[in-house]
Amino acid sequence: MPTSHGPIESILTIAEGSFHAADLAEGDLVYVEARQTVGDALPWMDTGDIDVAPRREDATRRYVVREELWQVDDLVKVYDVARAMDISRLWTGDVGLGEALELLKDHGPLSAWWSSQ
Repeated sequence: MPTSHGPIESILTIAEGSFHAADLAEGDLVYVEARQTVGDALPWMDTGDIDVAPRREDATRRYVVREELWQVDDLVKVYDVARAMDISRLWTGDVGLGEALELLKDHGPLSAWWSSQ
């Protein structure tokens, strides 16, 4: 038997179906240079409050995480500490808002925040 939804639940259902991950995605990415040192990249990321930055390359396949750079010597090159992108965590822009938030909650930057709530 279907459950009846109140006005708030109906609005949330419409919003989840109307908005997609691409609507919330950052379209103007900033890149860290592969040959930059951690000592140069980390202050730039801290100042810009950048948690994750892709490494500049012809086909972007690696990225750095600011929190991880805090543990690395300043003279190490970003090239040497960048992580490979896990293709299982790449989503298309047409993923619905509700699903995108669930994915972020389980695997993305929201996971640490969500577990602290």
